[in-house]
Amino acid sequence: MTRSLVRTTYRLFAIVGAATTATYFGLVFASVPLLQKLTLPRLVQVPMQAVMVLTPIGVAAWWIFKKLRPNYSARTARKGALAFGVFTPVSWGVAFPLSTLSGAALGDWAGIHFFGLVGAFVGVVIMAALLSLVPCAFTLWIARHDDDADQA
Repeated sequence: MTRSLVRTTYRLFAIVGAATTATYFGLVFASVPLLQKLTLPRLVQVPMQAVMVLTPIGVAAWWIFKKLRPNYSARTARKGALAFGVFTPVSWGVAFPLSTLSGAALGDWAGIHFFGLVGAFVGVVIMAALLSLVPCAFTLWIARHDDDADQA
């Protein structure tokens, strides 16, 4: 039973980590065209930024739902994906400011400033993945026990 729990937790972490990384790349690639057109009026920039942020998160939540579906019921997988979608902006809000610490530490350790950028990037992805994993795992645990109680 313990081996199965570890395997399931690792699989969930791999799924959430991949979704977090894809969301980050989606945000970066989506922001490039907007940054090139800074002359757009504010009335256009705000909705574009909202779409830029929410679209990769929505796609990642859908992907998590599809990946969780073989191991969980549709209802439980949907709850886990929804937890990812809701808590991802919170995890990004915490991970971005803290990433400067990992970037500065790696840059000082390596002695090359480029490694500071790499450390910040990796720090954002790891911190956001860990911070997104906790609500997803907790939601899946609650939902699975709720489904078991409904069946009994």
